[in-house]
Amino acid sequence: MRTKIFARKPRNLVMPNAIAGPDMEEIMVTSAMDGSVHFWDLEKQNIVTNIPQSQLHQPWSEDICWVNQNVLATACAHQTGTPIHHQLTLVHAEKFKASKSTLGRGASSVRWTLKQLIPTPHDSSKGSITCISALWRNNHGFSLATAGMDKQIFHWQFDASNVEQEYYPKRQVLVHNRHTAMIQAMCYASESTAMYTGGSDCKVICWDMTRSTILFENKGQDRINTIDQNPLDPRLFLVSRASLNNQLSLYDSRGGFNTPVLQFGVDGTERLTKQIKPSWHPGGGLVSCGMQSGSKINIWDIRWVDVTRGTGQSLNPHGKHVLKAAFHPTRSLMSSMSTDCSLAFT
Repeated sequence: MRTKIFARKPRNLVMPNAIAGPDMEEIMVTSAMDGSVHFWDLEKQNIVTNIPQSQLHQPWSEDICWVNQNVLATACAHQTGTPIHHQLTLVHAEKFKASKSTLGRGASSVRWTLKQLIPTPHDSSKGSITCISALWRNNHGFSLATAGMDKQIFHWQFDASNVEQEYYPKRQVLVHNRHTAMIQAMCYASESTAMYTGGSDCKVICWDMTRSTILFENKGQDRINTIDQNPLDPRLFLVSRASLNNQLSLYDSRGGFNTPVLQFGVDGTERLTKQIKPSWHPGGGLVSCGMQSGSKINIWDIRWVDVTRGTGQSLNPHGKHVLKAAFHPTRSLMSSMSTDCSLAFT
C-alpha cells in the first residue's frame, strides 16, 4: 500500500525497538520537513496521531530517536534566519484505547506530552544537532548522546523526578571534538561502550565512552553518511558513504575499520546524500537502501558470496527515490518513504 501522506518531504522514519518498550511495539514514527511528527499503527497501517510543527516550535526534526521507554528525542533543525530556542525536545508517548469505533471496538491511539529542554550545549551559531543516539538507561534515569554541525559530541544525563514519567537534564558533558567537519553519523555499541561517529571530514572515529579515550580513527575519501550496527553480530558495522559506487561497506570492529569485509552498492552519476539511509533486516543478513538515481528499494544479502555483483532483489513502490526502507522488527513487513512525499507498506 502506497499513500501520499506528507505535506513536504519526509525526513526520518523510526521503527519500534527494545528501547521504546512494549507499549510501542507496533508504533512507527516519522517526521517531515513541514515540522510535523507522525505516529503510525503498523498493524492497521495508518496514522494514529501527529504532533504539529506549531507544538514543537522548530522548523523540523533533524533527527528522532527512542532514548528510553516511551520517550522519543527530537532534534531541532537549523534553518537560516530562524533562531534556535531549544536544541532538544523529549516526547513522552503513551498508547491508550480511544472511544469505541463503529465496529464496537476501541481503537488504539497515542497520547503525547512535550518537554523542550533548556540546555543548549551545542554552538547554535554553527548550526544544530544532526544525530541522536541512546546510551544507558535504568530505574534512576537515562542518558543519550548528540552530535552536531559544530563538530562536537555531548553526553546528556537525565534523572527521574518524583513525578511519574518526568525526566530532567542533570548535566551535559563534552565527549570529544576530534572531527574537523559536520558530524553526520553516530552509533553506540552498548556491548563495548564504544561510540562510532562519522562526518563530512570522511573520518570514522571510535571512542571509548567508559575510559574517555579514542580507540581508533580512520579517514577515507568520501563523506560518511550513516553507521549502523548489525542486529545479530555486534562486531559488524554497516557504513554508507557519499560515493558514486560501492556506497555501502561492511566492517568488523576488530579490524579498526581499516579494510572492509564487504563493499557493495549501485553505480550512479550522483553521490549518495545523507538523507538516504540504509536499514538492517532484524535477522542480520539483509540490507535495504534507496539510491540517488531511480526509485527502487535495493536489497542485498550479505551472506551471498557474490553480493558485490549486484542486488539480490529490487522493489519499486514509489515514484521518486527512496529515503529509507525499514524492515519490521518481528513481521514480514517493510515501511518506506520517498521524496515524492509518499509512504508505502510492502
